Amino acid sequence: IISQLFLFVPLAIVATIIGRWEKWTFAQGLYATFTTASTVGYGDMAPLSQRSRLLAATLFIPLSVLSIENVLIKIVSHYIGKSTAKAEREFLRRSVTLDDLENMDFDGDGEVTEADF
Repeated sequence: IISQLFLFVPLAIVATIIGRWEKWTFAQGLYATFTTASTVGYGDMAPLSQRSRLLAATLFIPLSVLSIENVLIKIVSHYIGKSTAKAEREFLRRSVTLDDLENMDFDGDGEVTEADF
């Protein structure tokens, strides 16, 4: 969670600065932040001043994309980890069958040896 703060705190600071420069309300700034960060960008709110546009283009948009990407990676990693752990548990619970042994015999000599592993 600390790693998330390293991305979200600077993002919030830059979004606040742009919002103040553009004289947006907190709700407008939050709306603009989420539509930009999620790359939806409806176009109904955009920075108008040159300095706001420069700050948005150089810091805010790259930081917001990294932040969203980081969150999505964490979510996907969590679900993949759970799925992998479940598949491992199911695999290790099942009994070894004759078909499994035949499939492990890579050299076709009718025996499963260390070399076949």
